[in-house]
Amino acid sequence: MVLSWVGRNRDPEPASAGGTGWRHEVAFTPGRVAGEALALTFAFPYAEAMNVELTSDQQAFARRAIESGRFRTEEEAVREALALWEERERRRAEFLLTLDDAKACLARGEGREITQESMRALAQEVKERGRARLLAELSPR
Repeated sequence: MVLSWVGRNRDPEPASAGGTGWRHEVAFTPGRVAGEALALTFAFPYAEAMNVELTSDQQAFARRAIESGRFRTEEEAVREALALWEERERRRAEFLLTLDDAKACLARGEGREITQESMRALAQEVKERGRARLLAELSPR
């Protein structure tokens, strides 16, 4: 599955003029269906600045990161945290698309029931194919 990610774009209409301030777009392109894309747009209804109150533990954590030289400012630490959250959400969306693809395969009857017996049969089938390929490679032509 191919996943393309379109990052943050400024909303042409700032919040002060009635716009959202930010627009977040994500485009997913499943690899099996060339050309088809699922595009999701998330509009966040906040102004250009957002005030967030951190717990005392979170503040201490950010201060330690600044003191250690990992970040220069609290804002930088929060931006990094949001970037990590964004990446986790991208991976979650990718997983959900993969899950939907698997469910569609099962609905079409393309799945394989997993039991101890079916796994033994699959292992035997793989062994037989491997042996046949090895014999074909070793046989004089």
